[in-house]
Amino acid sequence: MPEDSFQEGGTIEVAVAYVGERGCFFKSLKLKAGVSIADLIQDCGVVEDFPEIDPDKAAVGIFGDEVTLDTRPRDGDRIEIYRPLRLSPADARIRRAKSR
Repeated sequence: MPEDSFQEGGTIEVAVAYVGERGCFFKSLKLKAGVSIADLIQDCGVVEDFPEIDPDKAAVGIFGDEVTLDTRPRDGDRIEIYRPLRLSPADARIRRAKSR
């Protein structure tokens, strides 16, 4: 990764992804280096399309690794916004076992 992608004032390119119950959102963006994921979520349009996302409390990750909202993405990162589980994995296994 180029060293200048970490410098303030430069630009980076990232992708933002979210899969909701009503559809999905995927957008590639060029933005100022040093912006936080929280700011990125506010500005990319995903909240307008999916108002169930709370940009102050959303669980987020980069390429599947959970990170905090104050994380600064790097050039080429894919920012993933996770929705809360409706059913925990343990409860889902119990339901499947009972239905058999």
